[in-house]
Formats: sequence, C-alpha cells, structure tokens
Amino acid sequence: MSTHRAAWIVGVVLLAVLSPRGAPAQNAPVTIGPMTLAVPAAWTPVPNAVSGLVQYNVPTRSASGQAVVSLTAAPHGGATLAAGHQALWANLVRNTGTPQEQRSGQSGRFVWSEMRVVDARNAQQWHRMYSTQEGSVHVLVSIAADAAAAFASTLAAVEPMLAGARFGAPATAAAAPVAAPAATSVGSVPIVEAHVHVDIRAVTATSNVLTDHILFFGNGIVAREGVITGPRECYALYDVRQLARLPFNYGRWREDKGAGIVQIQWQEGPPWTLKREAGRLSLGGKRLLVLRPLDGLRLDGVYEYRPVGSPPSSIELRPDGRFEAVNLAERMGCPTQARPGALAGAGQYEVRAWTLILRFAGGQVTPLPLHVEAGEDLRQVQRFGLNGHEFVRRR
Repeated sequence: MSTHRAAWIVGVVLLAVLSPRGAPAQNAPVTIGPMTLAVPAAWTPVPNAVSGLVQYNVPTRSASGQAVVSLTAAPHGGATLAAGHQALWANLVRNTGTPQEQRSGQSGRFVWSEMRVVDARNAQQWHRMYSTQEGSVHVLVSIAADAAAAFASTLAAVEPMLAGARFGAPATAAAAPVAAPAATSVGSVPIVEAHVHVDIRAVTATSNVLTDHILFFGNGIVAREGVITGPRECYALYDVRQLARLPFNYGRWREDKGAGIVQIQWQEGPPWTLKREAGRLSLGGKRLLVLRPLDGLRLDGVYEYRPVGSPPSSIELRPDGRFEAVNLAERMGCPTQARPGALAGAGQYEVRAWTLILRFAGGQVTPLPLHVEAGEDLRQVQRFGLNGHEFVRRR
C-alpha cells in the first residue's frame, strides 16, 4: 500500500507490530494534543506537510500486507464524543469504497468504528477509527491496512497501547495542531482557491451544460463537484488529509509559478493544464469563474422558504452570530455526508467553505450547503439557497 493510499485516515492512526519477543522497542513518548504515548522504534515516520498530523509506516511480517499510522487532535467545537466520532466516521466511509462489514464498540475511554471495504478496483482494505475527548480537544486513533493479517496484528498491538496512553491538559495554542472543529470539519487542510468550470458537451436544442466547482486544497488535492445552482454537499466536511485512494472526482494539482501553469492529474479522465492570467485560471483559452468566498459571512434578517402545499421553513440569522430556525427540512442538508441533525431551535452559526454550520444550544451541529448568488450584496443578502431550497428575506 502506498503512503497516499493508506494515508487517508481522518485523525489519529496508531499502529504497532510486536517484536519477536512480544515487547516492542519504544521511541521517546509522542504527544498529540492532550495525549502522550510511546511509539515503537520499528515505526518509520512519514514526512507530512499537513499541520498537526503525525504519520508512520508500520512494518508487517508479510510483504503483501502493509499498514500506515497517523496521529492528530483538534478542538471539538462543543460536539459530544458520539457526535464528533460519527461525523468523522461518516466522512471516512464516504471517501472509501463500499463497506462490506461495519462494527462499533468501546475500548476503555475510546469509542471505535471498524469496516472492511472493497474499492472501485476490487481491492480490500481494513480500517478502524478510535475517538476520545479530553477537555476541549477531540483525539483520533485510526488503523488502515490492506491485508487481514496486517490489520489483526496491528489491532492486537494498538489496544494495549491505547490502554497505556496518558492524558493531561491540552497543548498550548502554539503547539496544538491547527484544525477545524471535529463535528463540522474533519479536515484541517484549507481550500486555497475555488473556481467554477462550465462545460458545454453538446450544442443542440437540449444542450448538456455541466457546471463544476473546482476546489484546490493546500496539500495538493483538488476536488471537482458538480452543481446546478450551488453546492449540494458541505465543503466544510471534506477531509483530504489522508486518502487511501482518491475518489473518482478528485485529483492532484501542482503549480509552476514561473510559467504561470497549473497542472491537474485527475483520478479519472484526462489531465488539465490551466493558465494563470491576472489571478484568473483558464482552460483551453476559456476562463474559469472565481467561486466567491463566503467565510465569516454574517446575515441579518428572517429568511423563509415557502414550498407549495407544505408549511414554510424559516431561519433568523443575526449579525452577532445567533440564529433561530423553524421547520428546516432534512433534504436541505448534505445528502451523502451527514444527516442534518437538529431541524429547529436556536444557537450560534458560522459560514465556512460554502457551508452554513448551525450549532444548536443543545449540542447538535447541523451543516447545510450554502449558495449566495454572485449578484447579491454580501452586506445585505436578500436571498440564499440551502441545497437548492431558496430562502428569501422577509424582514
């Protein structure tokens, strides 16, 4: 398994292989956020440019079985352990193949989920993800292997290691990993730029116009998401830190700044060569549109969605970050990522990565794909969409 293939795990992957005498040689203790544990000397560190992520390749007794380990921690943003774990696990499932078997349970202070998956090339993978919380920090421990024997031997070593982990006060802000709240964004890799690509495949009476959002992540991953008017998924939930295999609509990008060229190698489909001109990107001489950032947006007013034959949905959004929602619908959420959670109540809201994140006073977190038309004045938004449902400002 290549480093990229195994490194998709969201969070902390702790893998170990026992020495022939049954006791692994230990390196100096490793501290991740509030957790400290000893790392076996047989582990090989993997260079990683992502802040807050520590990774290891783990030796196995079989040349055909490989495993990778990663460690990370992030503020949980007020989410419960169960909610944070479920959001992370749902995103992990989304970024792999088809789960054949899933299990869950508890080991000491950690909750865990496990699955065997078969990817698009009919290759099997084994994964387990552990979660715990200490103070305001969510800690993740995940296992990835491409052979059953490697997974089993790793799991047998991880359990006692976790039992011996020490927890204390979270690391200071200067030393702590930089990451978004676990319940709303499992990835700490920023989207450095985003564009809109429009492709007309046929010029007929029924023209096939395809519109994609192209999201460039700071670690060299790029995603292509089909849209109609606005996002249908919650981009704030995308995690590109550790992908065993890139999904079909993902790729890798690199830029030659001297030449003003951006190269994209898509997982499927032909590569792209884009030209940067005065801050804009063009493909084949056709300029891409800039997807206007909305991070930090504050709205002011009561907005309503009024479907025919059904009660209206409304949400009041205030400049101080407070909201009150009534009768939101599940279909307004992210269809393949996470259920929307609470559909009514009050709390605090945030706009990040074209996602409206509602943090209800009861602890539930509801992410919704947000679209604001390019012509809207962001100082006084009159209408916006939540996964295709248009909300209009009434007062």
